[in-house]
Amino acid sequence: MNQRKPEHTALDDENESQSVHPLLRKEKPKRKPEAVFMDAVGFYEDDLKANQAGQLSKEQYRILYIRRNTWLAGIFMSVSVLIILWLGFRAAFLIALISGGLFYSCNKWLMFNKDIKSRQAANVEGRISLDVNGRIYTLTLENIKFNIKKDAFLAFKNGDPYRIFYTPYSKQLLSAEWLRDQD
Repeated sequence: MNQRKPEHTALDDENESQSVHPLLRKEKPKRKPEAVFMDAVGFYEDDLKANQAGQLSKEQYRILYIRRNTWLAGIFMSVSVLIILWLGFRAAFLIALISGGLFYSCNKWLMFNKDIKSRQAANVEGRISLDVNGRIYTLTLENIKFNIKKDAFLAFKNGDPYRIFYTPYSKQLLSAEWLRDQD
């Protein structure tokens, strides 16, 4: 006896797609370009709203606090190594190298500290310039350079107008708006 296979229906596709894990589905759910951009650059709608008001969001404040404390840990490690080198080896080159790193770490820590205390977001707008040098991705706007991650680099369109929100002292990119409709 020949058994006939039942016909494949749209309802079967819907039931099948609901039972398969979202990451394993052939067709990914469509997302708005703004949401994809925000994910790539690393901010949320609440962050953008706070930045538009000239302030840091709670999450951005928390991230700055963590980054500042990371630099503080680097300062303590550098001081410890300097003391050990000074007391033990007296290796001038290493002492100079670690001292330079200590100075840089202190400067970074101070900049993050100023940003945390001010709780403000600055902004600049205009056409951006993107550049890559090895594994370092940079976005430049009005002579302000931002080092950004590769995902963020790929999300921006070179030469297009943007409003960039950033921390005024440490120059950390906080959020961005594409000004495509305003040009």
